[in-house]
Amino acid sequence: MEHLPDTSYHHTSVDEGTWQEIQKSQKDVQILESDIRKRNAYSYYRSKASFFKKGHACIDQLPTCKAVFKRYNQMDVHGEYAPFIGCINGSYGGLTKHHMGQIQGHTAIDLQFLEDLFNKEILPATEECGVFEPLSSRRKYCDRDHPQGSGRLKHTPCDVIFNALVPTDIEQCPYIIFTSHGVHKHPPPPPSKAPERILGGVKRIIEQIQDPNLTTAQFLRNPQLEEFCRQYNASTLAKIHSSFCNKDRIAAIIQKQRLISYPNGQDINGLIFLQNTDRHLKDYIQEYYHDPQGIMVLCAFREQIQLLSCLSSFEIDMSYKRIRSKDINEVLFATFLPDQCKIITLLRVFTSTDSTEGYYLLFKRVFDLVQRVSSRPVLFDSIHGSGIHGIIVDMDSKQYTGMDRYLVWVTCGHVHITGWHHDTEIDPQHQDIIWHLQHIIVFCRVHFQQSILKAIGTNNQGSPLWSRMMSLLDCRSEDDYDRLLDLLITYENANVQNWAVQKKGKVIKAGLNKACSKIQPHYFDVLRNHTNAVEQSHQKSYASGKYLTLVQAVKNSAKLDRDDIVQYNNFQDFNIHHSYRTSNMEANYLQHMSRERSRKRRRSALSISSEIESGSSASSLPPGNTRSRSQSSSKNGDNESMRSSGLRRTVSTNVLNLEQRRQVIELENLEIELQQKKANLKKQEEDIRLQQLQNEKLELDLMERRMRIQEHDSTGL
Repeated sequence: MEHLPDTSYHHTSVDEGTWQEIQKSQKDVQILESDIRKRNAYSYYRSKASFFKKGHACIDQLPTCKAVFKRYNQMDVHGEYAPFIGCINGSYGGLTKHHMGQIQGHTAIDLQFLEDLFNKEILPATEECGVFEPLSSRRKYCDRDHPQGSGRLKHTPCDVIFNALVPTDIEQCPYIIFTSHGVHKHPPPPPSKAPERILGGVKRIIEQIQDPNLTTAQFLRNPQLEEFCRQYNASTLAKIHSSFCNKDRIAAIIQKQRLISYPNGQDINGLIFLQNTDRHLKDYIQEYYHDPQGIMVLCAFREQIQLLSCLSSFEIDMSYKRIRSKDINEVLFATFLPDQCKIITLLRVFTSTDSTEGYYLLFKRVFDLVQRVSSRPVLFDSIHGSGIHGIIVDMDSKQYTGMDRYLVWVTCGHVHITGWHHDTEIDPQHQDIIWHLQHIIVFCRVHFQQSILKAIGTNNQGSPLWSRMMSLLDCRSEDDYDRLLDLLITYENANVQNWAVQKKGKVIKAGLNKACSKIQPHYFDVLRNHTNAVEQSHQKSYASGKYLTLVQAVKNSAKLDRDDIVQYNNFQDFNIHHSYRTSNMEANYLQHMSRERSRKRRRSALSISSEIESGSSASSLPPGNTRSRSQSSSKNGDNESMRSSGLRRTVSTNVLNLEQRRQVIELENLEIELQQKKANLKKQEEDIRLQQLQNEKLELDLMERRMRIQEHDSTGL
């Protein structure tokens, strides 16, 4: 079917004139249907027919299933019966196992013509085509949208005979004679392959970039490619050779070089290969596991592990954005060093398990690694009287229950979980799960605040309800904590009630409030109550890219962690700070207050923008000014400065007035709430007192009856 209508493609040689003749003959191909609405109807009809032919249209596909044009039996808002494409065996009911497809939302379609195609089975006319492809093309059909559909490409043989005469002694006669005999009765093939010299240059650039995640767009923007194009007086690869107009061609070259450079891929197999061949990564990848239990890679330098073994607390958090694979996430151990005012990453674990059992294995392998590298046992203050005092985590139950299983899952002298054994007891006293968690877990208060805003809405931040919920952190006894939760459950809405019920758990309250925790109070006070260190470590990692392959993520992490260790050692040895910025607590407080003040000013300025505009118009000069133009122009700058300073004073005054009014309103609301609470308490006390009086009256009546009965009995005797 695919052919040109004349013999303009016959040739013995090819020049610009040949291509112009072919282009002219392609333009002369007659288009049978010029109405775009009917051509769209043809395309839509063919797609539906193919969908039914493959048996994918209906849930219960029958041999008689067929696409037909139908209309709903009920009118729409426009008073029309909307059309749709349905199965001939389908019904008009709401639920059907046969196909029903809406036509609305598609491109412009001639509905009457579409109905004739489906219901009258009009055979489309055959349209000629002038498409030709080189033999290297993988296409089986042309890419034209003909009424009869895309046509199958046919292979046209070539009758021309080629001869190549090669001398027996190529060194003495360095020439080859090439001859061809006959006429090419097919179109000349388009330029589909660049010369080997150009391909070699492109491949060398890809090798020099050394990026396993290199994409076509990144490659085309690379400065090395721009320099390569300038060597051929071109700005793009397509200018050098026409075959590079096809971006898939460039993507295929990149993929081929990726397979050559990284034969084991970019996941765990590629990481294992690099761990055995790359000396730097071998020092960084401490352990890896690739077994039925999943994938787990423990990454840290020995200096990081040594530092971790000396700490009494650290932070843990999981990142879901670091690795491209949905099955692998990054668990990060980090801490804040007060003497250096620096956050440092301690250890990274790339794992495919996000469950209690997975965290159990993670903690077991991490603490075994710490003990092996540091040559000192891992101790916990709640069990051994020294060692780790607290671990700061978010409120992910899988994390802290996995930690607890590591501490308490001890039976018959060994721990057993999913086929893995450990022959030493960690907790010889066999304390229960809650006891261990109450003695070591501290929850992040930032996540706690986020849970409050999720329950009451972000617009209610700073409201009296928000303050009451935040007061859980400051309760001075466990009874006060429980009593406050009971009040929230009794008087607040359903969202707050569900939130309060979850906070009544023994582990949750121990991780949030010092009075409920079993950690020694002086240790609880010095422990960080947020996971900002590990969150900032995540952000540092994201700077080098998100959703990376496992190999690329480990490589980038090794660079970041090496920098952390170098900065840590330089401060220890030479007192060289990692930044000029002062990061002590006082500076952090001042910076935080400055940011908060700026935010308040911006909010207040937005709320009084209309007042500022009215103030600026009122501050303009009166129209009755009789000064000369020269005098006005000479003092124009002074007037503008006075106006701007007056405006600034007006804005500052308005901001202060609004802030004061807001504070007064908040105080009045608090007083009203306190009065309501006092009235409610007084009413409850009066009700209780009334009930007590009624009980006392009943008791007195009962005593009098007993006395009368006794007197009657004694008189009768």
